[in-house]
Amino acid sequence: VSYIILIAVNLYFYRPIYFPRWGELLSIELTNILISSFLILLVYLLFRDIFSTRTAVFASFFLVFATPIPFYAITLKHHALSLFLTVLSFYFYHKYHTTKENKFIYFAYASAALCVWTRTLDGAVLLASLLITDLITERRIKHALTVSIVIIIALLPFFVFNYPILGYPFSIMETVPLVDRPIDVQ
Repeated sequence: VSYIILIAVNLYFYRPIYFPRWGELLSIELTNILISSFLILLVYLLFRDIFSTRTAVFASFFLVFATPIPFYAITLKHHALSLFLTVLSFYFYHKYHTTKENKFIYFAYASAALCVWTRTLDGAVLLASLLITDLITERRIKHALTVSIVIIIALLPFFVFNYPILGYPFSIMETVPLVDRPIDVQ
């Protein structure tokens, strides 16, 4: 009954959204909501593989209600994508250690490299941690070369994005001011 009342009230007060003004904002928020939803699913899968289904459900609910993930989902922040790529990297790293299939370690490195593009410091720390732990256990030159190629390919969007905007592909957006005066957003 409350669901039907809520729908009726929403339909009564509904006003169309002026897309040229609100379209970009709503598309970014919808993207953050989807990324946060996939993050919760990924935490469930990771905890289910490591512990149990009951612990995975508890971890997913804990992620929703005891962390700022819902806040990240409805705001224009890139933290949700950074967390998603970090947990995705952990998930693939865990899958690699349980199955010993090389494709999972390559996916872990690709996720960490994409995290560099999202939040440079977080991604760099994640990438360095993966490299240190992986190269301690895998001391083969061929493995290190393949991992380096995967990292460079995954960092290509970062380089391609930085070149036209900053003029140098290896620049870090957070350290280079784009303008020398404040900008007023209409």
